[in-house]
Order: sequence, then C-alpha cells, then structure tokens
Amino acid sequence: MNSDVAAPLRVTQWFDGGRAVLEIGGEVDVFTAPRLRSALHDTYAKAGDGPMFLALDVEHLAFMDSTGLGLLIAGLKNTKASGGGLVLVNAPEHLRRVLRITGLTQLLPAFEGLDAAFAHLDSARSAV
Repeated sequence: MNSDVAAPLRVTQWFDGGRAVLEIGGEVDVFTAPRLRSALHDTYAKAGDGPMFLALDVEHLAFMDSTGLGLLIAGLKNTKASGGGLVLVNAPEHLRRVLRITGLTQLLPAFEGLDAAFAHLDSARSAV
C-alpha cells in the first residue's frame, strides 16, 4: 500500500441501553473530519433532548490530527452540556500519547473495553 494514500475514515454508530457508541477507524484529518462531525451530530439528534452518554471506540484509528482533537473536545462539551458524558474506548498508543501531551487525559476518560466504559457511563448516568 502506498504510504501517501490515507486510510479512509470508517464510522459505525449503534446504541445500547441508552448509551451511544461510535466506532471510528482509519484517519481523522482536515479532509475526513466533516464526516465524523456529521456522525456526531446524527448521534446527538438520535439521542434526543436528554443526557447524552457516548463511547468513542477508536481501536482502529490510524491517525488523528488537530482537527480530530477539536472534534473530541466539541463532543465532550456537547455531552457535558446535555448532562451526560463522553469516554474513549480502546485508544491506540499514538492517540493516548497525544492526549497526555495536551493534558486531555484529565478530561477524556479512556477505557480498555466497552464493559469498563459502559460501567463508567452508567455510573455517571445514575448520578444525574
């Protein structure tokens, strides 16, 4: 595979027990970010007016630039504003490193599997 060819962005959305999950794979950059932004907005719309509890499964994320980080922060703000929360699931080392460097690990909890992420979101939901 030519290293100059970007991995296409893949986003799959599903819901489980009042929690939304977006599985994100490929690359999130200035060119693919609009697709992720659209998926996030679609998820908010489907969740309705109540608190949004969102897990972003990024296990197959190959790359994320500052545009993607901006979307994570926007997603965090939107979920918090609704009374909900956002977590990352299965974050690859390259993303965890960027989150540590930028200080975002304090704001974006990351978990090694959906069970742990769901437990965290359910705990936050029961506190609402």
